[in-house]
Amino acid sequence: MTSRSLFFAAALVVGLPACGQSESSASDGDGARAGRPGTGGSAGVGGMGGAGSGGGGAAGASGKSDFDVLSGCASGACAAESSAQLIEAFTQYIDRASLPCVLTALRDRSVGRYAHDTNSSFTNGVVGAEHAVVVLASGAAFYARRRYGSGAGIPSYEPEAGQRCVLKPSSYFDACLAALERPTGPSMDPEAWSCAFGSGTVTTPSTLEWFESCETESPASCP
Repeated sequence: MTSRSLFFAAALVVGLPACGQSESSASDGDGARAGRPGTGGSAGVGGMGGAGSGGGGAAGASGKSDFDVLSGCASGACAAESSAQLIEAFTQYIDRASLPCVLTALRDRSVGRYAHDTNSSFTNGVVGAEHAVVVLASGAAFYARRRYGSGAGIPSYEPEAGQRCVLKPSSYFDACLAALERPTGPSMDPEAWSCAFGSGTVTTPSTLEWFESCETESPASCP
């Protein structure tokens, strides 16, 4: 399914009422992704994004945010961005075509930049976060998150500084990959969802669980 098709599919799903849905909350990869307000142009660069916009991290000497700097680093083994989406607080979608590549690259400490998006769409808005992870030759990683959102009651998001992180052990990513291969039933496998979406909620941008620890390293730079 093309990105344009996914966008229109999301628009149809978001318009449905959250109550009385009868479909399974699991998805095998043909789910929809809503658009990401505040991700285009220079929104969020060099300061706090406006209401319903994204914050990209404090600007360095280049005038770019930490998120933008890391997003411009050389890509690694996976060209495509992976994603996970919560729709109307009920339907869970994981991009099973792209996420295994990213998790495998992190497991193997494959050098390069990897992109992931976590998104919650609901009737009157959308909240999410874009994640840029740059794996270093040492096995450590640079990381930056850009939160975004739009709709009634959605706050503006302060910019976040880049970080230097220790990736979780390879065994963690092996467990995630195994969870993604398990068949889905009445609900998404909780381990697979945790690996893909992190600790976000319906109205809270996700925090990924891919790291053992992180410390601020800003302004960001490509290795």
